[in-house]
Amino acid sequence: MARTVSRVFIILMTFTLILVSGCGGGSSLKSITVSPASPSLLVGNTQQYTATDNNNNNITSSVTWTSSNPTILSITSGGMATALLPGGVQITATSGSISGTAGATVNLEVIVVTPSNPALSNGQTLQFSANGLFSGFTQDISSDVSWTSSNTSVATISNTGLASSVNTGTTTITATSGNFNASSVLTVQ
Repeated sequence: MARTVSRVFIILMTFTLILVSGCGGGSSLKSITVSPASPSLLVGNTQQYTATDNNNNNITSSVTWTSSNPTILSITSGGMATALLPGGVQITATSGSISGTAGATVNLEVIVVTPSNPALSNGQTLQFSANGLFSGFTQDISSDVSWTSSNTSVATISNTGLASSVNTGTTTITATSGNFNASSVLTVQ
């Protein structure tokens, strides 16, 4: 009888060890996948990000969400991102020492430079402005664009959009933000 109890005990212990080792291996967090992987958004739009673990379980609400540049793309604790300014960012979901990332690009629809094709007397200055057309609204982005003059012997332009005439002729004044640009032809008389 003692032998039978011993054998039953050994069998039960072996079964318990197998059961415990089989259950514990798959439940620990090993990786986080963030999706969508790299959306392109227009300023003003929102995007819901999701986080899944190595077992494909949705863990969106249990991770900490961060944006590499919250002035371009902000993100809530629930993974909802809002596009604020043009640019590229990384979104990270973190739980303990494990994290996963996704990229995002925020774009605008159109840039408009004003005034359109003005004339100016030599020796004068003229302030240009750049307006960005975003998803449903327009915003002055003059300080956020790069300004260039195609012919600096006719007119130069400052980083704030102030053109200074140097000589008679024409030059193209261009405002650029990311892959977007717009121009206006300046004639100096």
